[in-house]
This record gives sequence, C-alpha cells and structure tokens, in this order.
Amino acid sequence: MQSPLQFSRDFVQCSRPCIIRNAFLDDGGNPLLMTLDDICDVLDRDETILSVDVTPDGHGDSVRTLNDGSKLFVQPSECDMTLREFTRRLRRPRPSNNGEATKLDSNGRPIVKMCDKVLDEKVTEVSLPADSVVYYSRQNDCLRKEIPKLKDHFPSRIAWVEEALGASQPLDAVNLWMGDELATSSMHKDHYENLFYVASGEKIFTVCPPPAVAFLYEHREYGRGVFQVQEASCQWEVTPIADGTKVHWIAPDVALLQSENGSVLTEQYPLLQHVHPLEIRVQAGDMLYLPSLWFHRVTQSCETVGINYWYEMRFDSPLWCYFSFLQQLQHCNDNDENDE
Repeated sequence: MQSPLQFSRDFVQCSRPCIIRNAFLDDGGNPLLMTLDDICDVLDRDETILSVDVTPDGHGDSVRTLNDGSKLFVQPSECDMTLREFTRRLRRPRPSNNGEATKLDSNGRPIVKMCDKVLDEKVTEVSLPADSVVYYSRQNDCLRKEIPKLKDHFPSRIAWVEEALGASQPLDAVNLWMGDELATSSMHKDHYENLFYVASGEKIFTVCPPPAVAFLYEHREYGRGVFQVQEASCQWEVTPIADGTKVHWIAPDVALLQSENGSVLTEQYPLLQHVHPLEIRVQAGDMLYLPSLWFHRVTQSCETVGINYWYEMRFDSPLWCYFSFLQQLQHCNDNDENDE
C-alpha cells in the first residue's frame, strides 16, 4: 500500500480514481469480508428495522418518462421492514412477465404511469407488489447512527486516508449499502471524496471525469415525483411532488453508449458523443477511491454488501473552480438556446 504522501500526490491531488487492494484486513491478515448472512448473524433479524428504498424496477432517483410523455425526477418509495423481510425480498424468485412487453424509453427504463391523486401515507411492507426491487442505501451516516451493533465490525475511520487528505477534509459519513443486480443508481456526482469498500459481491461503477459536465446535460431541470403503490390495484404509479421545486439531473444512461442503443441515445443527446465512460468493477475485499465530482452510475453484478466513507471535498481547489466554470457555461448555453 502506498504512503499517505504518495496517495495524496498520485491520486487525490490529480483527481484520479484507483482500486486499493487489502484495504481492510481481519485478524488473520485476510481481506475483511461480510455477507448479508453474516449481518443477519450479528443483528436480530426480527428486531432490526431498516428504512429501505423500493421501486418497481430498480431505477430510483432517476429521470423517468411518464405515460403522458412528460419527464420527472422520481425518487424511490421508502418502506420500513425487518432485516428478515428485506433479506426475503432481496432473494425472492424472479417472477415472469408472462410474455408481456414492457414499454421502454430511450434510456432503457420502463415508462411509468402517473397517479391522479396524492397519497400522503407511507408505503407499507404489506402493500408492496411481490416483484418490487429493494435496495438499502440510506446515505445518512447510517452505519454509525442507525445500525450501531454493526459499526464495530468495520473500521471507524481510515487513518492513512485522513492523513493524505488533511484536517480540512474530515469524515462526514459512513454508509452501508445492500442490494443486487436489479438496483441501479443513475449517473450523478457527490461533493465528497468517496472510499467505497466491497465486503461481499461486486460493485460496478460507470464513471466520467468532472469535465464531462459539459456533455452530460446535467443542467436540465425536472419536476419531482415519488413512487407509490395504489392499494386498489397493487400497482406502482408516480405521484408528483407539488411543491414547485425542481432538480438538476442527468437523464441519459451513459452506460448504454456502448450498446446497440447508443446511437439512439446520441441522436437525442448529441453532446454524449464526446463522453467516454469507464467501467470499474470492484471485487469483494477491494476498495475504490472515487474523487469528488466524478460522475458515477452504480449497480451490482450479484447480491452485494458494501460500505463507503465520505470525506468532505475542498471547495477552494482549482478543480472546483474549473468545474463550476464548465457548469456555468452549460447554463449560459441553455439560456441562449431558449432565447432563440
């Protein structure tokens, strides 16, 4: 393993991702591993309550096309369930669609139906359709705040990383992630230095460097909605959030650029022809360093458990200034097009 000085010089200062081998070792000197079954052995399956993200198809926090042709940034539904129930749903047999064709948008995401009324009640576990996709991804320092019995099984901090980053970039959160290949997060960026450790399974990151902001259409705004289950039909629908707020988000799925649908995507989003995403597969026992502001789309190849450490980024760095400059250029360009 490199020294903190080498890590800072070769990766942090030049904003370069890397995979770190043998980042965490157990008492026997082997990579520290933990499966979902191991977590169930540590925690009480029936007493541990998780707030789980649930969607009809695994695409939460993404821009979705509605049945009327409009687009919304749609958040997953949040559902409280026991660890036992989460495990059962994650490992359920995959139901067949009985040969019914699902209408997809240009990003390969199913077109969803908009609900006519606002549902105020939180979705309950009982009301969820059997084929719902569950994903635990709280992003609120959940390992330390919500699951204290589990936090002692992982390092509370990464000392050599903290030495490399310096006192001006403290640890902000340690998060636990549990899901499978059906759950996918759309392309986004974080204002954190991200150290993601895979405890079991495999994570797949599709990444683009910060300057790609000029070509990813991040400047476009979308209204907000949330997935809800209609109790009468037990079907998923999208409920608009009528508070007037909008979200800047990346609609195109850049992972499709190398597929047969890539040309369809670049016809709709011409600037994507300048984007060259990189796929990074992180195996169990490895840790990915993903610098702040790097765009990333994340999924899994199988049932996967991971934890990540978020360290605050530096807002006085040249990278942040350059990134903000490119962002503003996109906004100006968009305003000019609207004026025409």
